[in-house]
Amino acid sequence: IMNNRLMGRDITDDDILQ
Repeated sequence: IMNNRLMGRDITDDDILQ
């Protein structure tokens, strides 16, 4: 989740799994 948040991307199902 942190990587996507830093990139300014919305949280995805993959982030939740990780």
